[in-house]
Amino acid sequence: MGATIHPHKGYLNTNFNVHVQGHEEEYSVYQKGDCDKCSIATGIVRPNEPHVLNIAQPGDYVVSFSDSDEIYIHIEDGYKFGGSTYKTSFIFDDCPWCFVVMHDRTYFYNCETKRSFVEPISPDKITEINEDFVILENDKQDERTIFSLVEEKPILCISDIVTFNRSVVVWEECSDNKSELCIYVLGTEPNAIDKFVFDGYIVDNENDNVIFYDGNTIKKFSLSEYNGSTTYQITIRGTLVNVVAPNLAVSYRELYNRNELIIRNLDKDEETTITLDGHLAEINGKELVDIWQSHERINGFDFSAIDVPGLTLSAQYNKVFIHPCKWDIFYSIETISLEKKYEKSIIRTSKSKLYSVNSDKEISIQQAEGNLATYGNAICFYNHVESYVRSEKYEGGGYCKGGAIHIDAKNIYMYNGSCLYKLSRNGYWDDKREINLDFSRFDEFGIAKDKETGICQTLSGINLGKWKCEISYNSRKYIKTSENYIFPGGQRIKTTDLEVPNSLSESLKMGLSVDSDKVCICNLKGVKYTSERIMEDVYDSTEYHDVLLSEDGNCIMHKDGDKAITFDIGTGFSQTYANMSYIKHINGIRPLFAIPTSLQPVLVNPVTKQRIEAKEMSNFQFVSPDGKLYADTRLKEYIEHYDLETGALVSNEEFRELRAKYTYPWNEKQGSTAWEIIIGNRKQLILEHFEYLNEKYPKLFKDDLTGNKWDDSVLDTTDRYDVEHFLGRLYGERGIAVIRKSNDDSEYSRIDLGSPLKYINYVSFSYDSKYVAIAGYRNSGGLFLVYDLETKSTIVHEDTSRAVWNVAFSAINALASYTSNPKTLFAANKEEYINMCDRDRIIEGHNFLTFSPDGMYFALSQQGYISKYDINGNVRDNWGHQPSSLVDIRSVHSQENTLTEFSDLGDSGISETSRRTSVASVSFSNDNKRLMMVGNDGVVIIRNLHLENYAGK
Repeated sequence: MGATIHPHKGYLNTNFNVHVQGHEEEYSVYQKGDCDKCSIATGIVRPNEPHVLNIAQPGDYVVSFSDSDEIYIHIEDGYKFGGSTYKTSFIFDDCPWCFVVMHDRTYFYNCETKRSFVEPISPDKITEINEDFVILENDKQDERTIFSLVEEKPILCISDIVTFNRSVVVWEECSDNKSELCIYVLGTEPNAIDKFVFDGYIVDNENDNVIFYDGNTIKKFSLSEYNGSTTYQITIRGTLVNVVAPNLAVSYRELYNRNELIIRNLDKDEETTITLDGHLAEINGKELVDIWQSHERINGFDFSAIDVPGLTLSAQYNKVFIHPCKWDIFYSIETISLEKKYEKSIIRTSKSKLYSVNSDKEISIQQAEGNLATYGNAICFYNHVESYVRSEKYEGGGYCKGGAIHIDAKNIYMYNGSCLYKLSRNGYWDDKREINLDFSRFDEFGIAKDKETGICQTLSGINLGKWKCEISYNSRKYIKTSENYIFPGGQRIKTTDLEVPNSLSESLKMGLSVDSDKVCICNLKGVKYTSERIMEDVYDSTEYHDVLLSEDGNCIMHKDGDKAITFDIGTGFSQTYANMSYIKHINGIRPLFAIPTSLQPVLVNPVTKQRIEAKEMSNFQFVSPDGKLYADTRLKEYIEHYDLETGALVSNEEFRELRAKYTYPWNEKQGSTAWEIIIGNRKQLILEHFEYLNEKYPKLFKDDLTGNKWDDSVLDTTDRYDVEHFLGRLYGERGIAVIRKSNDDSEYSRIDLGSPLKYINYVSFSYDSKYVAIAGYRNSGGLFLVYDLETKSTIVHEDTSRAVWNVAFSAINALASYTSNPKTLFAANKEEYINMCDRDRIIEGHNFLTFSPDGMYFALSQQGYISKYDINGNVRDNWGHQPSSLVDIRSVHSQENTLTEFSDLGDSGISETSRRTSVASVSFSNDNKRLMMVGNDGVVIIRNLHLENYAGK
């Protein structure tokens, strides 16, 4: 290994660690693309000694070493602070390297050499290939990266990995309408990749081979002894359709009077022919004919176009599944018949049977698709509804409907809900045990739990102790019983008290423990883990919360308990202040701060440039910029009831009396005197308002004053609905927001919100205190409202299908809010308020973050919420909060165009595609030259903006 530099990508305040082995190296740094290679920095690195390189200008650079090595590094135009939050970790038995993955970086540590470094990638999974190579991957991304731990860098980005061993990696690629198997020998040049065209393949894990075919030719290459070529080549008669086992190829022929499936044993050069009723549609999961498409074509056939009386269309297809064992070949066939007659619906029928090559016996089964397991001379064909067992010499237990098959330590078990059986080598279900078992953790942990006693056990009957709990957090996953700690895969440690590390090696002998301030490597000694602290030189667990930016953009301030800490992003100088008043927002925008000479920092309203007084911070959540008004958002205290017919207000006391008068008594039986009194009360109320109700609900009241024809729901004599349902036809309710004067708390204005809100998410006052905007949430959606405080009138009242969140005015009276779809509602000035909810004014797919202090710019992201159910009632895979690290900067005068955007805060995938972590807050400096972005994980990014470069955009 020559020289290495970590990380390969950083910021203006990043320390780049340079490492060499063997001998001393000189280096020089020049800007990439500089033909003259003008050096901007030089240095000498001594073997295995720490050396730090800092570059204070953004750009792409080349670090050139005296031995001709060249390493490229990239420096972003900004500053980064904080260590992000823990995501996962990995440690292996053979590989000396272990990995701690944060949401924006990964720490690498070599347990043998004690060497550590960090890279700005955040994989979800790391897989060991051998001691020198690992595979890095991210969920929901096809890309996989082969990372060299010797060269300390990624060497290949691939997808669709087929298999790998300690020497080679095999994957699929598709290009120019052909599929290729690609083979890379680890340790060779990354461009030295062999490729073989294929139509299909199978991996022989037992013998470490890959068998593939192209057309009618079958080839094979060895994984353990790969030399760049295939080891044999066989040509098959018929149309080769699949290789279903390392030694079995299947071809297909459609003859004049029959269709044949030919199974060829490649080792013995023997063939078995199967005659099919109908066409072959699928072989071991490989689809050859789309049966559903055929179904639709037959069903849509126009019989009127052909004058043939009694015409019938029909087709027959076969799905075949071949299951070899050492002494026979079993195969199951599902035959599907489609038939349509004139003016009749299409009829689809299917039947499934199980056969074997060496027997003329056929077994009717419910499903052809299944698995075949072997034990001794016995086989077990099974799926989730049935099983069939037999042995080479004996008929065995035969067919069984129901019962679940489980395999444990190569033994085969069947459980029918009350009894557990074990398959004997002769094919019979023996060792019957009557027991009530829970198998929900069997696939992952290899145990079943006795539902009556709580005892956890293996299927062979080993008692592992009484169930206590299952743990799954921070990468830890295990079951704790009264006697054991049981881990995925069935491994266990017999003890009653164990401090389990965050991650464990496969053997459980080693682990990693990751806390907020340290990382320890753990070794299993007896039944306890001992720990040793590692990576003290590189591990950064700093988190920043409640972060504010200074007016000039040169400092940040954050909370640490009851203290506020400021530090200069250029010099690193910090200072701590006690007992400081602090708020996170004012009128929808993050405050800035200033530090007067020798005094505590003061918070500043970025729009008005005025100091935020302590009274405003402590007394009011939502206050106007001039301090004269505030919003009283106590929702439950401001709900008005009113008569729907006349519009007259009904006091809360009067409405309580109405509820009491018309509520059925819960402690009386239906038909009792008290119950009949309420029915009479309800009928009398309806008759008093009959003309109004009959006109509004004619289907319920049917012009009948007697009540005999009324719908059952009118009086609701069975008390199916609550009293509000009954009263709701005559009385409405609405929510009210109250604006009060700050000096005496007197009411200044009452704002009708329509149907009551569940939450008021935000209230914002305009720069001149003439307008107020409200964002809210109710069970049926959301509310966006803009109110003119001078004319005491509502300008915008928009009931939305989703909740409405933050809302803010800018210094030039622009206004923005967003719904959880997400959609941003935007108006560049007060004249546009009235139309800001029009479709052409909405910024789709983005949520509003903040305005710049001068109001000329604003920031967006793409955070939102996807509801759990789709329009068909099905649960969506990705429902819930949709995080986004994107920060999109736009001009208020051209809100449809992005000026610049950043994704510094997200999970960086292997190819550095940001995904998960959401932006918590964004702030512009007063002069718009800097932008601060704070992530939910406590990382702070400060970017130099250069918005002057986008003046014409």
